[in-house]
Amino acid sequence: LQQLVKQNFDRFISCKTTIDDIYTKLQHIESTSTGISTEVLYQAIQEVQTGASRVFGPILERSAKAERIRSVQLLLRRFQGLFSAPDRITALAAARNFEQVIADYRKATGLIKPGPRTVKVWGSLYGEIEQRVSEIYAQLRSEVSDPDLAADVSSDLVQHMLQLQAEGLPAAAGDDPLQLLLAAREAQFTATMQAVTADHDRALARLKAQMAAAADDKQQEPASTTDQQLLRWPGSADPDLISETLDNLAAAGSSVWQQHGLLGSSRHLSELAPLSGLQPPPPRSHIMRDTQCTPGEMLYIRYLQRQSAVLLDCLPGVWQATGAGSGHKLLLPQGLPAAAAAKIQITILGATKILERLVSTYADSARHIITALATTGPLRDALITAAEELSRTLSHLESQKAPAAAVAAVAAVLGSSVGLGVQGLVGHLSNVPGWLVSKESWCLSVTHSGAQPITQLPEQLQEEVTVAMQYYQQLLATSSSSATSAAGSRVMPADTTTKPVRDAYFACLEDTIKCIRAAADHMRPAGTAASSSSKAPSSSSSTIKPATYDPMLVDSDDEISDPTAAAAGSGTAAAAAGGAVLRPGQLTDDVRLLLMCS
Repeated sequence: LQQLVKQNFDRFISCKTTIDDIYTKLQHIESTSTGISTEVLYQAIQEVQTGASRVFGPILERSAKAERIRSVQLLLRRFQGLFSAPDRITALAAARNFEQVIADYRKATGLIKPGPRTVKVWGSLYGEIEQRVSEIYAQLRSEVSDPDLAADVSSDLVQHMLQLQAEGLPAAAGDDPLQLLLAAREAQFTATMQAVTADHDRALARLKAQMAAAADDKQQEPASTTDQQLLRWPGSADPDLISETLDNLAAAGSSVWQQHGLLGSSRHLSELAPLSGLQPPPPRSHIMRDTQCTPGEMLYIRYLQRQSAVLLDCLPGVWQATGAGSGHKLLLPQGLPAAAAAKIQITILGATKILERLVSTYADSARHIITALATTGPLRDALITAAEELSRTLSHLESQKAPAAAVAAVAAVLGSSVGLGVQGLVGHLSNVPGWLVSKESWCLSVTHSGAQPITQLPEQLQEEVTVAMQYYQQLLATSSSSATSAAGSRVMPADTTTKPVRDAYFACLEDTIKCIRAAADHMRPAGTAASSSSKAPSSSSSTIKPATYDPMLVDSDDEISDPTAAAAGSGTAAAAAGGAVLRPGQLTDDVRLLLMCS
């Protein structure tokens, strides 16, 4: 500064002198009043300013107001998404776009969540948004607790509720949506199964009363009728029951229904086939002629169908929500409180026990039904139909990616049904030889010039074994048809299927030979007994008693009798027909050789 003054000293002196001259002149003018003073000039300027304000004041005010409005408009345009968030969230919830609802709530929380210095307008707006989202959460909670919720959307709703909880929604704090879903599913399964069981019990009571009314002994009380007697009673069933069961079987593609239905005429297909047809009539069992379902068996099949429907309707939502069967675990959203995450993990572990408990309930009931149906006798269509229903249920579980434990439980029941069917088949084959020998009239007829005697026993044996093997193939088909392409072919254990049937088949042939030898020894002339016993020592010691069947299982025209009595009783009819009747002591060597070879 000193350098500046030194370099421009002359200019500073000149400026000061000029200012002092101006000041002196102004004082002289003000004192002598010979010119215009500054006060007068100030007043003139004030008058001009007042007039300008009067003229341009409203214009300036409107301009300022327009500027304020413009600034507010820009602010609204900038935060339009936030101000319209409440109405948009409601519209998104109505369109069930819950993912966008969560996204808008997350955006509002990040921008205008109230704090110590939050503007009042933002606090009010956020409160309204939070209220709308809380209402939506209550709607989700109600839907998850609904037992009729579809299984394919339940897991998505649970995921949305967990995401809202992770975003800090106060209405979702401390809630466990997965537990709500599992509790609703279990309650629905239990209540529906109880309703189905109660309806089945009422239907059984009505059928027992109908059976008691049709019985010869009118004093018999319906309560004293056993389930086994009810299953074997060939009465008339309720038309609605028949229609419902057959419709279900037709929809499921039951092989028994496709062949000849479950209930109706007791005539065999071979009796309905035309004799002049090119194809031979199908083989039939002369021991178990009527194998179609009785009204009691129809009730048990419908009971199994309805229980399977309950299982397939209620359980998929459980494992799909927890990811227990598909291998994709439930993904917990980021930001979920540690306490809530720990509660969800405990619920997921408990879901496995719930699944095991519900499937075990179904498996126990299905096993009881299968066991009851197996007591009615061999070659029954009802057991095949029940096994096909279990196979269909198992296929649905596999297609829906059910947990391995659930699939294994139902597969075990299916294996039990096949095993019980095989056991009945084995018992049937063991009784075939005695029954055939007891029904043989030993009536010989001349068929050609050689006068060779003929017996129908080998053909009947072949037919009985063929029918048994066809039934066995149907049993195995129920287990193989339940396998999916992903699971591969399911093979039943040979110890419970192939081996017993194979042993029973060969035992049936051996027992038939023994029975024929015993009959030949019984009819051999007394004089040749000693020589024959030396040639065939095994025939003298093999005496097979005729099989004894329950009268409820055998037709009235197939009563079991002793071979001798059967031969004697049919002698008159055979003689009238022109045939030769064999009696003890009248068996020729040719006939004996034929019987031994047979």
